[in-house]
Amino acid sequence: MEENTARMTNELNSAGMKQTEVEITNKAYRDENAKLRNDLLSLTEAKCKVESEISELQRQEKKLLETIEKERQEKCELDRKYEDVYKR
Repeated sequence: MEENTARMTNELNSAGMKQTEVEITNKAYRDENAKLRNDLLSLTEAKCKVESEISELQRQEKKLLETIEKERQEKCELDRKYEDVYKR
């Protein structure tokens, strides 16, 4: 009887230790998951910011290209007028 009680006590202690280990591991996983979730949110925000900046830079580039084209056309027009004046 004592032998059986000792064996059951050992098994109960062993099960308690295993449960504690599982709880510690689960907590570590939950903590890591929370960290990863926060990292993902930060990366998503950074991605949106970069995409917004790219969009703004593309808009500025388009505007600059339009300005360059307009100035080129104005220069060509002035060159033609200059040539017309000196051809006479």
